[in-house]
Amino acid sequence: MDSEALWKECLDGLSRHVSSQHYSTWFRPIKVSPGEARGTLTLKVPNRFFLEWIKEHYLLLIQEVLRRTTDKDFKI
Repeated sequence: MDSEALWKECLDGLSRHVSSQHYSTWFRPIKVSPGEARGTLTLKVPNRFFLEWIKEHYLLLIQEVLRRTTDKDFKI
């Protein structure tokens, strides 16, 4: 599965765990970098504040959804 398809599946899973407002605010702006190394998913966020907020509030959730989706651990 390529990184874009993986991120789309992850977004589908995340939408079930957060409110629609939080999903629109914090997850829709995130883009994925194509062609990543195995076991790594690189995400592009709008700014440093956004990065810190995601890391503090949602990184574990993102990793868990990826784990459930793929049965693998990913470095974000």
